[in-house]
Amino acid sequence: MRVTVMNPLVIKRFIQMKLNRVKTDKSDAKMICHYGQEQQMYLWSPSLEYVEDCKQLQTITQLYLKQSTAIKNKLHTLQTRGLKRGKMIRSLKRQLKSLQKEIKLLEIEME
Repeated sequence: MRVTVMNPLVIKRFIQMKLNRVKTDKSDAKMICHYGQEQQMYLWSPSLEYVEDCKQLQTITQLYLKQSTAIKNKLHTLQTRGLKRGKMIRSLKRQLKSLQKEIKLLEIEME
């Protein structure tokens, strides 16, 4: 079987360009067919396994970076309120250190 993968926005813009105002499954299917007939299509092939692995590692790294930023912001808020010590501060610092360690390990894995 041959498969082509397209960005849905490309198809949507094609339909808009053709001034088709009817929005039903049947009319969409016809317009997708017209798009395939008019435009050059490229066959899809799956990414190599290591590429997919790196994408997943990158996604997790980005998640950890967002969490790290949130923790840093919370620490800053607590410290500007005058809390310099305490269980909350220590807990947040432990979490931050753990996240930074995990980020480093994931970055090494991606390399």
